[in-house]
Amino acid sequence: MRFGTGALLRALLPLVAAAGVTAGAAGTHSAVSSTLYAGFDADGNIRLTYADGTMIGTPGPPGTVVPAGTYTINLNDNGLDDVGGVHSFHLFGPGVNLSAGTNLYDTAVWTATFQPASTYTYQDDDNPTTIHEVFGTPGSGAGTSTTTSPTTVAAPPASGGKKPKPTSQDIVGSATVQDRGTLVGTVTAAGALKLTRDGKPVTSLKAGRYTFQVTDGSKSAGFNVQEIKNDPVAVTTGAFEGKRSKTVNLKAGQWFFYPSFVGKKSYFIVTT
Repeated sequence: MRFGTGALLRALLPLVAAAGVTAGAAGTHSAVSSTLYAGFDADGNIRLTYADGTMIGTPGPPGTVVPAGTYTINLNDNGLDDVGGVHSFHLFGPGVNLSAGTNLYDTAVWTATFQPASTYTYQDDDNPTTIHEVFGTPGSGAGTSTTTSPTTVAAPPASGGKKPKPTSQDIVGSATVQDRGTLVGTVTAAGALKLTRDGKPVTSLKAGRYTFQVTDGSKSAGFNVQEIKNDPVAVTTGAFEGKRSKTVNLKAGQWFFYPSFVGKKSYFIVTT
């Protein structure tokens, strides 16, 4: 049997469409992980991300698509931003209502089941009309891909210069851990902390060994780095002023840095 050109095109169109859907689905789920991270950054921007740092949600419907199912959500509310603004994380939708409440710096591990064909919102309960994001599961009308790529701070190119000698060894052995260079920390006289890589704030890093170079100008603040649910590593202490380096093995997970006293925590993600 011979097919005319029109008949042949009509026969091939369904196959081409199906291939496009399959390719689109693969791109959609490339970043998906069963563990999510929630909270606010130092500028007060709300965040819900996959483990590799890929953002979930858009400021308005229909939002981005997230596969239906059960997820573990690690919350670090970090309730004050750099200018002292207050923030409270709240995630809600069909079968889900998770809130940090009024406790600043709240940390929690939640379990949430996102139902099929459902839409979910996460917002700052202190600024709900201006700080909120929307996402949905397949069938809800949500978009077919995440809106942003993960922000990963790349290691600088190798150079012939010698690296500064750290004042202490890694918190775990270094024999099989990749050396990824230097992070620059500062503590102002007022006790405000910053951590940068190549002049940019650290939000996401590859797992490996990093040298924290901290310039501490405070007589009381200090600089600590810590993985969630593990012991802190003190690069500088409250009474120390000056410059100090310490090499730390950053394993995949969520980390934060903060002063020696109880104060603001700043979070970043370490990926494999």
